[in-house]
Amino acid sequence: MKLNKILLGIMLIGMAAALFLAVGRFRVENYYKKYEITMDLEEIKKIAATEGKTLAQSLADWKEVGIDSITMTEQSLDTLRFYNDFKLRTFFEGYDVVVQATEQGIDFVEKGFTEVLRDGRQIIRRSPTELLIEGIASDFAFKYEVSRDFLEKRTAVSKVGDISKLQFVGLGYLPAEIKAVKAAGLAIQFRPTYMAGVQDAKKSVDRFMTAVREHSGQSYTIFHGETILGMDTEPEYMVKAMKENAMAVAMVETSVQREHLDQVGLKPLVEKLDYNAVRVFSTWNYIQKRYDYGMPMHHQGQEIISTFYRAITERNIRVIFFKPFITAGSELISDYSVYKARFADLERRLAAVPHGLDKIDRVKGERLQTMPYLRSRPAFQMLVALAVIACFLIILGNFWRIKPIIQYLLFALAALPTAAAYLLQIKVSLLNTMFGLAATILFATLAVQFVFAWSKQVFDQKRTTTKSMAFIKGVGLLLISVAIAFLGAICETAFYAESKYLLELAIFKGVKISQLLPLILAILVAIRYFGNDLLGQAEMTTGERAKQLLNMNVKFWHAMVAVVLLAGVGLLLIRSGHETGVQPANLELFIRNILEEILPARPRNKAFLVGFPAVILMVYWAYQRKFKIIYPILALMAGVGYANLLNTFSHIRTPLYLSTLRIGYEVIFAAAMALLYVAILEIAEKIFKKLKPQIRG
Repeated sequence: MKLNKILLGIMLIGMAAALFLAVGRFRVENYYKKYEITMDLEEIKKIAATEGKTLAQSLADWKEVGIDSITMTEQSLDTLRFYNDFKLRTFFEGYDVVVQATEQGIDFVEKGFTEVLRDGRQIIRRSPTELLIEGIASDFAFKYEVSRDFLEKRTAVSKVGDISKLQFVGLGYLPAEIKAVKAAGLAIQFRPTYMAGVQDAKKSVDRFMTAVREHSGQSYTIFHGETILGMDTEPEYMVKAMKENAMAVAMVETSVQREHLDQVGLKPLVEKLDYNAVRVFSTWNYIQKRYDYGMPMHHQGQEIISTFYRAITERNIRVIFFKPFITAGSELISDYSVYKARFADLERRLAAVPHGLDKIDRVKGERLQTMPYLRSRPAFQMLVALAVIACFLIILGNFWRIKPIIQYLLFALAALPTAAAYLLQIKVSLLNTMFGLAATILFATLAVQFVFAWSKQVFDQKRTTTKSMAFIKGVGLLLISVAIAFLGAICETAFYAESKYLLELAIFKGVKISQLLPLILAILVAIRYFGNDLLGQAEMTTGERAKQLLNMNVKFWHAMVAVVLLAGVGLLLIRSGHETGVQPANLELFIRNILEEILPARPRNKAFLVGFPAVILMVYWAYQRKFKIIYPILALMAGVGYANLLNTFSHIRTPLYLSTLRIGYEVIFAAAMALLYVAILEIAEKIFKKLKPQIRG
């Protein structure tokens, strides 16, 4: 393999810059060690009613189980309909909303509207038990499909006159419930309700912050509704209030475990707070039903806890918004010993990871930590971008014979505008996206190219060694090639070493491309190095080789192999991502969970079963000058391994130490699997040789 020393030097400088950024990111991730489990008060009230318990009894049960805090969503006319003490009902008189309730209920509602209603609307107390709130036509611009789930936002549809926005105005928190939560010794997490266009932003912010100072002192807020409190008209006022109260923004991950629920003003607020934010995992209904997963050791919510474990360790989640376990038939699990055992499992597993994740201790007055701000560093990213350009030219120089002067000219043509754009900070985010994607493709290809160049040299020079030594050399070559790909992964992550990526406010783009292109390029690399051998021609130019391959007769078995390979690649692409609906079999899940219990980071099947063993087998057979016909297939398999390595680091939200551990385990497991494959193939070959005379006879 040819290596231009100047281009190699540029690559090494870029990798040094990438390592500097990686160390900075590691320090940020290493600080982020506390997690918390919170539960919505409305959920507890429903459970208490189902079990025939008082609220105080139910709160005590959940505190004993291990719940750290109780989330209290601000009341509205809509939610107060279910509060029996107030006996509240509403109806319309034109645009106005009339509220009837107990005297205590009317007092609460009147106070709530008086504190936050905008536009000088009238609030008329008709009697001790009846209140009228003046409405306007725009209150009825939408009908709201209201979900009882506290995390689902209201969805507007075009139907006028059914429900008024006044019914969703935040009215404050019930004093009796605040008292009950405090008496149980649980922390309170207030969750403000805000109706944009109806509530006065400043007044609503002030009321919320007053409640926080008086009763909770919370360090983060999970906002309710589709607009963040005050961010529609008074963003600076809201930002100032958040900073003064040392409060972070909580962002709820979507049900497909990617990005966050969309709320107007969420991203601007996080940005203005220098990414002082925390990611929240909601126990969605489909997760609640994973109580009995129908396989050993997964009959009492273990799979739900594994879901929490993966969220915290792999996706920078630090708050679990918990809901009770339910059966597939939607029956509530009321055995609190089960919950206590599962939470203990979670705490044990998280404490055992190298990152050392600990549960927040409310008794000691601990506040949830947020991730320190990690800012962009364009000058360092520029050096990494130049390394990616150099990598491309090295790959190109090993495909075709290119004079050094041409390589330098091409480098200058690409490097000068790239450096200028970074230094002047022109479209830096776009450049980072482009070069981040390029790094995943090019360094995976460079690793494959290194393996094939080495194997070709062994093949052509007719080097010989023992089978055991050939296997050891194969493992050694795998380690070197993985190191090449790993340096590419560090370069890749350098382009995403910013808080917005770690908190998944922005994501890696081009996952499918980064998985597919390295496979195609791997096959081209195999043809480049072994194409002449496959065609039985000693000397052929690249053009002649391509022409003969395109004109060769395709046999039936060629087509069958191609179909199998295409099906495998298709399955690989379909299985990547949470949105596809393709779920692994129970046996695979069982094996996954066993590995997660034993190891801090579970190795991926496609890497240690397919990708990396192919590298060892290639070197093993190259020393024996055997099976050259399947080298393109081995190249495709090896491409899967290296693409997986780079793809592992494309999950920017996953801590660097965890991704690195995962790759290490994949290499170890791959060596064991390759040894098993070699043993099976050697035995099969011996059996075939013994049976061959009988078959011919």
